[in-house]
Amino acid sequence: MSDVTIPTVDLGPYLWYGQFDRDARHESLAVAAALETLGVVNVRDPRMPEGLDESFLNLTQRYFEQAAEAKQADERFSLGHQIGWTPPYTEKPRDRAAMLDELIASYAMHTADYPATYTWYRLKGGRSKDAKERFFERVGPRPEKTNYPGLNEPTLVPAAFPEWLEVTTAWSSHMLAALMTTLEMAAVGFGVEPNFFTRLMQFAPHLLAPTGSDLMTHTELGTPFAGFHSDLNLATIHGRSNYPGLFAWTRDWRRFPVRVPQGAFLVQSGMQLERLTGG
Repeated sequence: MSDVTIPTVDLGPYLWYGQFDRDARHESLAVAAALETLGVVNVRDPRMPEGLDESFLNLTQRYFEQAAEAKQADERFSLGHQIGWTPPYTEKPRDRAAMLDELIASYAMHTADYPATYTWYRLKGGRSKDAKERFFERVGPRPEKTNYPGLNEPTLVPAAFPEWLEVTTAWSSHMLAALMTTLEMAAVGFGVEPNFFTRLMQFAPHLLAPTGSDLMTHTELGTPFAGFHSDLNLATIHGRSNYPGLFAWTRDWRRFPVRVPQGAFLVQSGMQLERLTGG
């Protein structure tokens, strides 16, 4: 396994002084370089209120600790689970076994760099669905008219949590602001206009998607909570989780653990960003 350190970038200089500031440019180049080589970068946003991350983690942990019967009222199967609760063993990653066979042969990949799910599926036979559960909530402004109403459904508020919207709206608003700034800096680092990416994201169907993993039920070592996959979207921003377990890969397929410092976000590039930048 590769001993990779994910850079942590400060959004402050760019926010305070703009793209032409020397420090802001240095940080922007660091964002672009990290996304190009690792696909991930940690960022610190001075706008984030202290303690908001803990409030969000506490709220969502209490939500997932509810009995399945209580959460079923929040399930929206008819919307493809893109709003509300997604039960465990619903999401299933694409079958990448053939691709991984080729990568292992082409890069002489060490067994320590194999995705855990690759080994798991080989041992178990076939593919399993992810053991994680999720809750999806829309983020940001909506278009007044849309040909895709299923992507712009109103937010669902869990009955037992009257404080839900106050906490999740505050958290998701700060996450989206940090993501937009990071993508502006990435654009500057790649040598294009700051709004090169963000102009494409106006009125996009952004999602807040906290994830829960039941460690009391799923106790077998090696159980895949989230299988090996590539995100379809432009970029994903993560808050710090309660436990480790997320891995990513370098461009030459060396696996490394994803670690997010206290008070920081992790920004992860998606397939849309890969195409917009020509790889």
